[in-house]
Amino acid sequence: MHVNRTFVALAVLVASQVQAECLPSGQATFAAGLEALNSGDLDTAHTRFEELVKEQPNCMEARNNLAVVLFEMGRPEEADAQLRQAVELNPDYRRARSNLRRVEGSFRGQATKPEIETALTGEGTAAPEAGPTLAATVSLPRTTPRVTAALPSTTAERTATVPVNLAALEPLGATACVVDPAQRQLCVYRRAESGIVRDGCYPIIGTQVSAWPQWVVERDLTAQRVRLVDEMLRQRLQIIPNNAEMNDSVRVLQSDYESLAKKITPWHTGFVVLAPNAPAVSARAATQSAQQVREALERWRQAWEGKRFDAYTSFYASSFVPQPEQDLASWRSHKQALFEQSGTIAVKLTPPSIFVLGDGGSVITVFEQSSGSVGSESRDVKTLRWEHQGDRWLITADTILAENGQR
Repeated sequence: MHVNRTFVALAVLVASQVQAECLPSGQATFAAGLEALNSGDLDTAHTRFEELVKEQPNCMEARNNLAVVLFEMGRPEEADAQLRQAVELNPDYRRARSNLRRVEGSFRGQATKPEIETALTGEGTAAPEAGPTLAATVSLPRTTPRVTAALPSTTAERTATVPVNLAALEPLGATACVVDPAQRQLCVYRRAESGIVRDGCYPIIGTQVSAWPQWVVERDLTAQRVRLVDEMLRQRLQIIPNNAEMNDSVRVLQSDYESLAKKITPWHTGFVVLAPNAPAVSARAATQSAQQVREALERWRQAWEGKRFDAYTSFYASSFVPQPEQDLASWRSHKQALFEQSGTIAVKLTPPSIFVLGDGGSVITVFEQSSGSVGSESRDVKTLRWEHQGDRWLITADTILAENGQR
């Protein structure tokens, strides 16, 4: 993959001369990787430096340059992991430490003009004033490396800062995406054994959106696009590869689209959009809102299972728009008939994914529910939208996303 250097805004390379501690047998591979990197051939540079890291896992300079390539390819998570291992190999390796700060600054949206390291022996050219800059090493010295343990972690499992909007993500292996138009990136998060971890970020290379929704969920995906609908099943957004243009779409690189498509599940992967100028929710407000909604959800379930009609319907706001009934009165009549005609029922809910929106006054819950009597249970994927009104959390949208647990 040859890259137009004016197009890549995530990283600008500056070559420099730094004394390394690596085996001389890798000199040719190192030189080939650096030549490819400087010419913009990121695929070849990635292959060469990855080969060298596998052959010489304790070569911190190879890891630094591999991180530069990964960052330019729009894979900051993997770049971060390589830089951490380089610093672990040598805590005094200032270039890797500096690059690590820049990469992590980009995660926090702090990728302003960094302090630039100069080329060669300190008298080279300065980097352009764009994006976070990573400095590459230009030579592989002929010395034996100091052997220390590499950082035993994978990119996906490494602890990362999780947006407060993702208050809960269930079940194990579930994924969610955060779309950040201001930072021009889309990040995937996954529920792991240790909690919610970041599973990769992808640069947004273009948008064509008339109005940003706050939350959408993946309806289906093809080789050309991911269709996203809101909690009322209205199509609101699409994720597409860069070789296409559509209304209400977010474009990413073709390779990133293919990677993203492998990490999301129809009707289960929710997308939170950090729309421009939208109010930010504080961690405290998000935690409080999530806990209150979790408790309200359980009371809603108990009222349903106990067939306490008045208690059940009291959870629905006056602004609630039912589906598929035409109006709230028809919905209430239909529900009351079901409560009166059904026998003993059991209502079971899986732990919900919880998305806190706006200033914390709006919450989306997504879960699987099974309800009915023995032998006639239905199992669906459902979303409820909750709004804080007065001193209560009330439901404003109640939608079955997929019937009978279809995925």
